[in-house]
Amino acid sequence: ESGLLLALDRDDFLALVANPGSNALLERVHAALNAATLPIEDLILPDSAPLAASGPQARFWQAGLAGVLLTDTAEFRDPNHGAPGDTVDKLDFDRLARVQTALGPLLVSLAGQ
Repeated sequence: ESGLLLALDRDDFLALVANPGSNALLERVHAALNAATLPIEDLILPDSAPLAASGPQARFWQAGLAGVLLTDTAEFRDPNHGAPGDTVDKLDFDRLARVQTALGPLLVSLAGQ
């Protein structure tokens, strides 16, 4: 069983979700995000899997393009996720800063394909 599926009740990692056609992109994204100093869990799912079919990356997959979803999986742990109770005081700014710092090198890496 995937480590991601076992870890959905934790908030100490980033999850990368891809379909089989996006595996090469997943590997590049994972390598570039290592600078985030957070554990990264990868999950490759079929396009129709519930966790994958509803994410924004699904539009890329439907168009035959590679796509990867980067998530903190809050929607599985926080009943207020996306609701009025989901307020800024609940953000972990240290963790957010570590992810943001890693996104710069990720974008440079992807742009330099």
